[in-house]
Amino acid sequence: MSNRIIHLIFLVCIVAQCALAGIPEGYYNKAHGKKKAELKAAMKSIIGEPKVLDYGSGAGKTWSGFYSTDRYNGNQVRDRYSNEVFYFRNTDNAQSASAPTGMNIEHSFAKSWWGGAQNKAYKDLYNLMPCEQRINSSKSNYVMGKVTKVNTDNGCTKVGDTSVDGESFKVWEPADKWKGDFARTYFYMVTTYSDFTWTTEGVNMLESNEWPTLKQWAYELLLEWSSNDPVDDIERERNEAVYQIQGNRNPFVDYPNLAEYIWGDSIEYAFSVDSSLPDNPDTPEEDTFEAYEADEIVSSIYSCRFDARWERYRDGATYSLDVYTKNESGEKTSLKGFPVETKETSYRVKEGVKPSTTYYYQVQAYLDGEEIATSNEVRVDFPAYTPVFTVSPEFVSITAKPNSPSAPTEIKVTMMHTETNVANAVVEGPYEISATEDGAWGEELTLSGSNSSLYVRLASQQKEGEYTGLLILDTQGMDGIDVPLTARVATELAFFEDFEKGSKGSYAEAEVRCTAATWLMKDALIGKDVRAEEVYSARIKSGGYIEMKDDKTQGCDSLWFYAGNYNSDKGVLLTVSYSLDGGENWTAVITDQSLEGWERYGYEIKKEGSIRLKFEVSGTSSKRINVDNIQMSDYDADTRVADILERGHAKTDGKVYDLTGRRIDSTRERGLYIADGKKHVRP
Repeated sequence: MSNRIIHLIFLVCIVAQCALAGIPEGYYNKAHGKKKAELKAAMKSIIGEPKVLDYGSGAGKTWSGFYSTDRYNGNQVRDRYSNEVFYFRNTDNAQSASAPTGMNIEHSFAKSWWGGAQNKAYKDLYNLMPCEQRINSSKSNYVMGKVTKVNTDNGCTKVGDTSVDGESFKVWEPADKWKGDFARTYFYMVTTYSDFTWTTEGVNMLESNEWPTLKQWAYELLLEWSSNDPVDDIERERNEAVYQIQGNRNPFVDYPNLAEYIWGDSIEYAFSVDSSLPDNPDTPEEDTFEAYEADEIVSSIYSCRFDARWERYRDGATYSLDVYTKNESGEKTSLKGFPVETKETSYRVKEGVKPSTTYYYQVQAYLDGEEIATSNEVRVDFPAYTPVFTVSPEFVSITAKPNSPSAPTEIKVTMMHTETNVANAVVEGPYEISATEDGAWGEELTLSGSNSSLYVRLASQQKEGEYTGLLILDTQGMDGIDVPLTARVATELAFFEDFEKGSKGSYAEAEVRCTAATWLMKDALIGKDVRAEEVYSARIKSGGYIEMKDDKTQGCDSLWFYAGNYNSDKGVLLTVSYSLDGGENWTAVITDQSLEGWERYGYEIKKEGSIRLKFEVSGTSSKRINVDNIQMSDYDADTRVADILERGHAKTDGKVYDLTGRRIDSTRERGLYIADGKKHVRP
């Protein structure tokens, strides 16, 4: 049978599905009889100008749209980029929904490709999806393609290199179950916004023209993905939900074979639209319906789960899902808590799920309390635990004084279900490692057990400067882990925290290893801002704090830091405290300090021994303060004002001081300072 005949038969079937989906009669009539470029132009005209929501969270914005388009299984957010589990808040509704902690709005068609203008494409829900933050960052603004060399793989999205016609560039690749969905999103975008001029990474896939817009390698790959992952109920329902919000449809979902008439094997045939079919035919008469293969199968030490899925049988139906095991005789034993009733067409199964076990599920459909249909049985072969081999932190940044080793930094190593749960550690560069903080230091050691620790420090160095190295960990049967090591040796910088290293993009409570210390951050994050001395600063919300989780062991003579209100926030107060007993008790340096602008603050501490700092914010709810470049000199440092300006005579010791008399690093600080007995200005 020819492709042409197959396509005609396919279209008849699709038109019947379209009637079910609620497409207005005559909606696609303009496209009737058109081919390739003319057909694409007709579809662009039909799509028209979508009535997009504003971008962001809250009423009338993107996340209120996601509440309608990407909410399932109760209040769960559907994430097509990762296997992480996120939920809308119980208080959310279609007008108030906001981003769950750890999620972003992701542009599948990167906004930088057209210069970043906040136009219709920037806000179009067909192009926007909820996305876990880390993979969103990893996939950057790369085009979609087939990854040939993987750099990042979170189990759902790969990021890495590809090569097309001898040219190499970065791409991201979705999971097989979402490839068709994203392909049809790309078809929609190059049709709706074909008049754009593409730039940056977009030129790897796109041409600035009305047709074909996609480069040949791109449309051939997307056609393949669209064919291998056909339209399902999830995609149809999202198409309908976006249509109710924006007033336009994705024709490549309504007509899954449409792309073949624009870029594929049917470009020489005219597209046919049959608008005479009756609206909404009766519900199915069959007493069976399809349960799909399980999705999101996860078997790890942190979570064991899978998603049972089935087709929607008819409007108004409720479903009873039974999950069970079978013995050798085929007798069923339902998992505790099952069967369960739901109105959704998927359900996350997690309670009582164990690795290396075979499960089954089957669904009954009910209407008005009467069973009307039964699905097929689905088998789920649950895998064994995935081995875990991780380290924390993933990189180490150290400050130290000349002629003495640095304070040790703890490295936590997790090995679970590996072949031996034994790891070998080797350090390179001017560094040394030990199994304990006060143990024997060397270049190699062996770790054993599920949760182990080692300590790394910079060996005693004679000169000020920057030092790099590498900690290498290996365990049998797993890829090795490299931990980059950096150290800055300087007299003035006994402790210097600039937040340029470490990553935390949400306000959720977590410990984060930064440049000089590990910080516990509650209602705080690390963000780019103009109120930062370089690129990043700590941003703390009212009611939150950042607290050092390791000690500076040489005490503190003087403390400096930069601080100021974030953006235009007002009504927030800063309290700074120190602890000499590992965080059990705290002594305030300043209490409820009101801040103006972005300024540098300095205070005498004069305490020896181990010390930690804590920065707390109070005042108006949800308002924020930025903190950056936290610096502590050692207890015995010479920093008194009287030593510099005693009786009007400035010291000429070759060192640099600020006007409070505290030692500074003149290569970093702006403003007035004292050096060689004179005042200087660094703009």
